[in-house]
Amino acid sequence: MRNDARGDSFKGSLGVNAEVVRRLTGIQKRLIASFEGCLESSASKGREREIFLNDYLKSIMPNTLRFGSGDITDVQGNTSGQVDVAVEYAYLPSFPMEKDAPRLYLAEGIAAVIEIKSDLSCEWDEAKSKVERIKSLRRFYSPKHPISPRTDIPCFLVGYKGWKKDETYKEKMEQAPYDGILAINEGLCYLRHRPGERDTSWANDKIYYGPVALWGIATWLFEVMNLDEKGTPMLHYVVPTAIMHSQPTSNYLATTRQFSRIHSEQILKSFDMEPLDESPSIESK
Repeated sequence: MRNDARGDSFKGSLGVNAEVVRRLTGIQKRLIASFEGCLESSASKGREREIFLNDYLKSIMPNTLRFGSGDITDVQGNTSGQVDVAVEYAYLPSFPMEKDAPRLYLAEGIAAVIEIKSDLSCEWDEAKSKVERIKSLRRFYSPKHPISPRTDIPCFLVGYKGWKKDETYKEKMEQAPYDGILAINEGLCYLRHRPGERDTSWANDKIYYGPVALWGIATWLFEVMNLDEKGTPMLHYVVPTAIMHSQPTSNYLATTRQFSRIHSEQILKSFDMEPLDESPSIESK
């Protein structure tokens, strides 16, 4: 067992929760190891969705959420094509063909869509085409709706292998309207602010490194579902409140980028854990 005193001392010095980051580190390594195992077998093709969904999303998100796969349609009859992961609200029906088969979803019943790829650079054209179809759908809600979601469907892209440079993620998100991109192997999550998002604490792009990158998508999902109209408290576990609320908008991205990289490395060292980039990584095939 690790020395708790070291973790407590470290947590107090940076204002982050070292236990959360340590747990995220283990999950990140497990996801990479599971995916690498699938690469050895042609029979495992397409398993990337199940690995990320079952080993991460379903294991950390509340049981009240339902995750599935299928097509989304809006009131005008437009369709998305099959999406990898549809995250449903709890108040509208969806239509199965048979048990565990892809479903037909109503656009207003979808909280978010997550597309999952093996290699973002190799599958970018497909990912770009998919999000354009999803974003063309429109959701219509009553002004009296209790949570007033956005009219478009929030979309997130996950890849086991991604790009190395921060700037590439920003460039790609200017080409395609994803709200965020996570590269598991590189340990990088880029969250894109889009006009019309109501939470002022998300007033600009954000980027997270190392195991904290996994927390980025969980935080994003919590936020787009409008579960806390004053802003998600989940960020406070990995980014100090002082940084979150004291930085001018123009400095926030640079500040969180620098802090995320530094504190991820320091937390791992404080628990005698190796940085992820020193462990086996997914190689290009």
